[in-house]
Amino acid sequence: MVFNQAYSELLAKLSASLINEAWIHLTSRKRKPLSEKEASEINPIVELFLKYEAIRYQKRLMCQRRTQSWLECPTSFKKIPFIFVSDNDTQTDNITWPEALKYNHKEENNHWIMNELK
Repeated sequence: MVFNQAYSELLAKLSASLINEAWIHLTSRKRKPLSEKEASEINPIVELFLKYEAIRYQKRLMCQRRTQSWLECPTSFKKIPFIFVSDNDTQTDNITWPEALKYNHKEENNHWIMNELK
C-alpha cells in the first residue's frame, strides 16, 4: 500500500487513516477496481480521487475550526446584556398557587378563537 511519490503533497494534507481508506477504496471499488500496481503508479484516477479527498478533508477541518472563542466574536455579541434570574419561590408560593388553579384557561382560549373566527 504505497502511493506514488508524485502525490506526496496531496498525501501530506490527509491523515494516515484517510490515506489507508483511500487505498482500500481505490483497490476494492465495485466498478473498475485498480490493481495495487495501478494504484501505486501515476494514474489520473488516483490523482483526482486524492485531490477530492484532500479538499473534502480540509473543508471538514475548517468547519471544526469555525467555533470562535468569546474574544473572536463580533463586538455586537459582546453588547448583549446579561439577565440574571433569581428564584424567589413565587410560583410555588402558597398564596398565589391556589389563585393560579382558579384561572380558567379554557375560557380564555375559546374567547381568543372566537375572535379569530370573526
